[in-house]
Amino acid sequence: MLIKDRKRISSLLILVANKLENESDFLSKLEHFLSGENKLKKNDEINIKNDFIDIWPILQQQGIEGLNKVLLSLDEKQLIKIIQMNNLDTSKLSHKWKNKIKLIKLIKERAIDRTSKGDAFLDLGVLSKTD
Repeated sequence: MLIKDRKRISSLLILVANKLENESDFLSKLEHFLSGENKLKKNDEINIKNDFIDIWPILQQQGIEGLNKVLLSLDEKQLIKIIQMNNLDTSKLSHKWKNKIKLIKLIKERAIDRTSKGDAFLDLGVLSKTD
């Protein structure tokens, strides 16, 4: 074993000893990590991604009323996740909101705004829907 490896191991052991003295739950975290159970964090992240609902196909197929029904069935965290994933609030102020109705209103307003962009040209007859 090289001298730099020995120094690195000794510094890690000192760090572990300090953490054990200062943090009461460090031992359980260390055991959890060493046993290979640290994969739970990855599964939790996957579940968060699976909770994400894509609003655009719902809006296209069921309209605003269908979207409203789906949004009402979700909780605040899922609504905030939809806002984050679709970048519906660039100021990120809505990420702190706890009012479900206010979040739904924001999602519906921004979704309608984004789907209606370009309709001004269709109204003038410059373009048709088939172009």
